[in-house]
Amino acid sequence: MRKPPETGDQKQKNLARCGNGETKADGEKAEMEKIRKRYEKMKSAIFAWENEKKTKAKLRMERKKSELEHRRVRNLQHYQMKIAGIDQTAGGARAQVEEKRRIEESKVKDKAKKIRSTGKVHNACLCF
Repeated sequence: MRKPPETGDQKQKNLARCGNGETKADGEKAEMEKIRKRYEKMKSAIFAWENEKKTKAKLRMERKKSELEHRRVRNLQHYQMKIAGIDQTAGGARAQVEEKRRIEESKVKDKAKKIRSTGKVHNACLCF
Protein backbone atom coordinates (compact mmCIF):
# COMPACT_ATOMS: atom_id res chain seq x y z
CA MET A 1 0.00 0.00 0.00
CA ARG A 2 1.12 3.42 -0.75
CA LYS A 3 1.56 6.31 1.70
CA PRO A 4 -0.62 9.28 1.21
CA PRO A 5 1.22 12.37 0.06
CA GLU A 6 2.72 14.37 2.91
CA THR A 7 1.39 17.78 3.76
CA GLY A 8 3.63 20.75 4.60
CA ASP A 9 3.28 20.23 8.37
CA GLN A 10 4.20 16.58 8.18
CA LYS A 11 7.25 17.38 6.06
CA GLN A 12 8.32 19.97 8.62
CA LYS A 13 8.01 17.46 11.45
CA ASN A 14 9.96 14.84 9.55
CA LEU A 15 12.70 17.32 8.63
CA ALA A 16 12.84 18.68 12.18
CA ARG A 17 13.56 15.22 13.60
CA CYS A 18 17.18 14.40 14.24
CA GLY A 19 18.58 10.95 14.03
CA ASN A 20 18.13 10.21 17.77
CA GLY A 21 14.49 11.29 18.02
CA GLU A 22 15.00 14.96 19.04
CA THR A 23 13.17 17.72 17.29
CA LYS A 24 14.16 21.29 16.57
CA ALA A 25 11.94 22.30 19.51
CA ASP A 26 14.23 20.32 21.81
CA GLY A 27 17.21 22.19 20.35
CA GLU A 28 15.40 25.43 21.01
CA LYS A 29 14.97 24.43 24.65
CA ALA A 30 18.69 23.73 24.93
CA GLU A 31 19.51 27.08 23.31
CA MET A 32 17.11 28.86 25.68
CA GLU A 33 18.77 27.13 28.63
CA LYS A 34 22.22 28.27 27.43
CA ILE A 35 20.94 31.85 27.09
CA ARG A 36 19.33 31.71 30.53
CA LYS A 37 22.57 30.43 32.11
CA ARG A 38 24.64 33.10 30.34
CA TYR A 39 22.37 35.88 31.62
CA GLU A 40 22.30 34.36 35.10
CA LYS A 41 26.12 34.56 35.10
CA MET A 42 25.94 38.20 33.99
CA LYS A 43 23.42 39.02 36.72
CA SER A 44 25.60 37.22 39.25
CA ALA A 45 28.64 39.25 38.15
CA ILE A 46 26.63 42.49 38.46
CA PHE A 47 25.45 41.46 41.92
CA ALA A 48 29.05 40.68 43.01
CA TRP A 49 30.26 44.03 41.62
CA GLU A 50 27.43 45.86 43.42
CA ASN A 51 28.21 44.14 46.73
CA GLU A 52 31.94 44.88 46.39
CA LYS A 53 31.28 48.58 45.72
CA LYS A 54 28.80 48.81 48.59
CA THR A 55 31.27 47.12 50.95
CA LYS A 56 34.06 49.50 49.93
CA ALA A 57 31.77 52.50 50.36
CA LYS A 58 30.68 51.27 53.80
CA LEU A 59 34.29 50.74 54.89
CA ARG A 60 35.21 54.22 53.66
CA MET A 61 32.26 55.69 55.56
CA GLU A 62 33.21 53.80 58.73
CA ARG A 63 36.82 55.00 58.42
CA LYS A 64 35.67 58.63 58.02
CA LYS A 65 33.28 58.19 60.94
CA SER A 66 36.13 56.82 63.06
CA GLU A 67 38.39 59.73 62.09
CA LEU A 68 35.65 62.22 62.97
CA GLU A 69 35.07 60.50 66.30
CA HIS A 70 38.82 60.61 67.03
CA ARG A 71 38.92 64.29 66.12
CA ARG A 72 35.86 64.96 68.29
CA VAL A 73 37.48 63.22 71.28
CA ARG A 74 40.71 65.16 70.78
CA ASN A 75 38.80 68.46 70.57
CA LEU A 76 36.85 67.58 73.71
CA GLN A 77 40.10 66.87 75.58
CA HIS A 78 41.53 70.18 74.35
CA TYR A 79 38.37 71.98 75.54
CA GLN A 80 38.52 70.29 78.96
CA MET A 81 42.19 71.28 79.36
CA LYS A 82 41.34 74.88 78.44
CA ILE A 83 38.47 74.94 80.94
CA ALA A 84 40.70 73.45 83.66
CA GLY A 85 43.34 76.13 83.00
CA ILE A 86 40.71 78.89 83.12
CA ASP A 87 39.30 77.49 86.38
CA GLN A 88 42.78 77.36 87.91
CA THR A 89 43.59 80.92 86.85
CA ALA A 90 40.22 82.23 88.05
CA GLY A 91 40.61 80.35 91.36
CA GLY A 92 44.03 81.92 91.92
CA ALA A 93 42.68 85.38 91.07
CA ARG A 94 39.74 84.91 93.46
CA ALA A 95 42.11 83.83 96.23
CA GLN A 96 44.29 86.93 95.68
CA VAL A 97 41.27 89.25 95.71
CA GLU A 98 39.96 87.61 98.87
CA GLU A 99 43.38 87.95 100.55
CA LYS A 100 43.59 91.67 99.59
CA ARG A 101 40.07 92.20 100.94
CA ARG A 102 41.01 90.56 104.26
CA ILE A 103 44.17 92.68 104.52
CA GLU A 104 42.27 95.92 103.82
CA GLU A 105 39.52 94.98 106.31
CA SER A 106 42.20 94.15 108.85
CA LYS A 107 43.82 97.57 108.35
CA VAL A 108 40.45 99.32 108.76
CA LYS A 109 39.71 97.33 111.94
CA ASP A 110 43.18 98.08 113.35
CA LYS A 111 42.69 101.80 112.60
CA ALA A 112 39.24 101.80 114.22
CA LYS A 113 40.71 99.98 117.24
CA LYS A 114 43.45 102.62 117.63
CA ILE A 115 40.91 105.42 117.31
CA ARG A 116 38.71 103.80 119.96
CA SER A 117 41.66 103.31 122.29
CA THR A 118 43.26 106.78 121.86
CA GLY A 119 40.28 108.83 120.84
CA LYS A 120 42.29 110.62 118.16
CA VAL A 121 42.21 110.36 114.38
CA HIS A 122 45.67 110.09 112.91
CA ASN A 123 46.11 111.93 109.68
CA ALA A 124 48.46 110.48 107.20
CA CYS A 125 49.06 113.82 105.53
CA LEU A 126 50.80 116.80 107.09
CA CYS A 127 48.26 119.56 106.68
CA PHE A 128 48.95 122.91 108.52
